[in-house]
Amino acid sequence: MIESVAYVSYHTSPLLQPGIGDAGGMNVYVDELARTMTGRGITADVFTRCTDPGLHDVIEVVDGYRVIHIDAGPCEPLSTADQAPYVAEFAAGVQAWVDEDEVTYDVVHSHYWLSGWAGVLLKERWGIPLAHSFHTLGRIKDLSRRPDQAPASLMRIGTEDKVIEMANCVISSTMFEHDDL
Repeated sequence: MIESVAYVSYHTSPLLQPGIGDAGGMNVYVDELARTMTGRGITADVFTRCTDPGLHDVIEVVDGYRVIHIDAGPCEPLSTADQAPYVAEFAAGVQAWVDEDEVTYDVVHSHYWLSGWAGVLLKERWGIPLAHSFHTLGRIKDLSRRPDQAPASLMRIGTEDKVIEMANCVISSTMFEHDDL
């Protein structure tokens, strides 16, 4: 029985206002998912990269749902591409926080490719299942990108393939996404 979930939303916090910076539908999705789980008696901790030193390290959103800001790289907003070098540092920071808080999880659920990378590292450290939601895939975005847009990086596409291989469960929101996986 699942009693506690570690959500990984590395590149953007569920507390951010959609439409500002990288905040959008995924933020709302992760926030609503965590709220729904706590409503069912499941503890939900969402780990995200620190982007504002003025925020508390831990924010209790509702009873049983916390957002935990982890230092990884500079504690300031960065483009998604500029966050990639700090994923391993983030996963180590999550591990340090978990060790200090003496908490355990039954499953880790990561969101987006960078979070998936961190999720794989945490799955291996904790020996628990990894569920992953991509929200977007680099190779699919490339099919519809404008000529003036840069293609998805090979690192992103390779990471997505590795997450698909390592995750115990990949969650698709639509049949189209399912077919793309």
